[in-house]
Amino acid sequence: MSFDRDALAAHIAAHGPVVRVLVAATAGSAPRDPGTAMLV
Repeated sequence: MSFDRDALAAHIAAHGPVVRVLVAATAGSAPRDPGTAMLV
């Protein structure tokens, strides 16, 4: 998956910092698999 760096920069300018979260491991049922990353 890719993202638009200009859109990300505009969002940060308007709303403040973001952090990248990476799912390292899961136990039992989980909505995302290990290795999934997201910006929050």
